[in-house]
Amino acid sequence: MSLNDDSETDDFFGDQGDDCDEYVSNDFIGVDDANNVNPQQGDSSRVTEGLAFHETRASEETFHNMGYHDGFDEAKELHLQKGFEEGYREVFDAAMRVGKMFGEVSTRAILETVPVSETATIGDCQQEHANAAALMVKTFLNEQVANETGEITDLEATLQSMLRLKE
Repeated sequence: MSLNDDSETDDFFGDQGDDCDEYVSNDFIGVDDANNVNPQQGDSSRVTEGLAFHETRASEETFHNMGYHDGFDEAKELHLQKGFEEGYREVFDAAMRVGKMFGEVSTRAILETVPVSETATIGDCQQEHANAAALMVKTFLNEQVANETGEITDLEATLQSMLRLKE
């Protein structure tokens, strides 16, 4: 037999006519008799659909978490600023009163308690006043200035006692 021979027999693989089909089973090639579909392909498509579903769910969860954290951070910044502004408004007046009273008390205390010698220079007087003021500030910062109701009483009492001593 030659290669150009178009006969029914195949010299290389042997005779593969219709009589060989009886040895090849439909189960072997994956053909389903009912609908001519490979059952393994049906299973793989269900697996693929399941994997796609789980991948989609995982992506949704990832983006949901990212969105949640972004929103949370933005809301936290807004609430932080809002809280700062509310707190500032609440304590601004009290802080101004404390500052004013502290300034008056420390000025009166310095002027009335620091003895200045007649031979002292202006620089010496300023240094003595600065030291006395620094001591008062240190004492003030270590004391409690507000009572249970939030009113500032210690400084007011100090100021009143200083005014009474002056009179």
